[in-house]
Amino acid sequence: MSVLFSDQGKYYDNGSFYFQGVTTDELQNFVIDTAYRKRFLDTLQQYFPINGVTSAHYTTALNENFSVERYYDLNEMHRFSALFQGTFANKSFYPAFTIAYDGNFFKMLDVCVHYTLLKRNYTNLGLGLGVHLGPVNLYVATNNIISAFNQLNAKEAHVQLGLVIHWGKTSISEALKKN
Repeated sequence: MSVLFSDQGKYYDNGSFYFQGVTTDELQNFVIDTAYRKRFLDTLQQYFPINGVTSAHYTTALNENFSVERYYDLNEMHRFSALFQGTFANKSFYPAFTIAYDGNFFKMLDVCVHYTLLKRNYTNLGLGLGVHLGPVNLYVATNNIISAFNQLNAKEAHVQLGLVIHWGKTSISEALKKN
């Protein structure tokens, strides 16, 4: 990397900064050579000077989350589960409790039905459907199917659509079974 300031180096041209990546040699020199790294950082500071401005301190609390899940596999194709999760935010506790059924039919159709109790919200019946078409999986899911049938009184509705494509010799589920 050139650090000649008379021409402003190789990343500078006619008042503009141009960066088209670094070579492996430049990256290796940056990691290994302390003098090279210092020249590079000094040059970078020439291009982007930092003008220190004192500002007010900003602090915020992080939201703590936890969850506990248990499941029961009826067989390889059917699972029942229960999930309790909680969030602490703004000095308040927000619990959620979910019970769910996940099933696979004909080795190509996934069905998920779940019910979630939230703080002051008891109408959270969810539904998910997935179809396996070889290496292509399509799915649709909602966490509140009731809003689709009661649109005038629903405050919100969440729907997720997806497409998953598996490629390679091993599918993801087969790879997980091997581990």
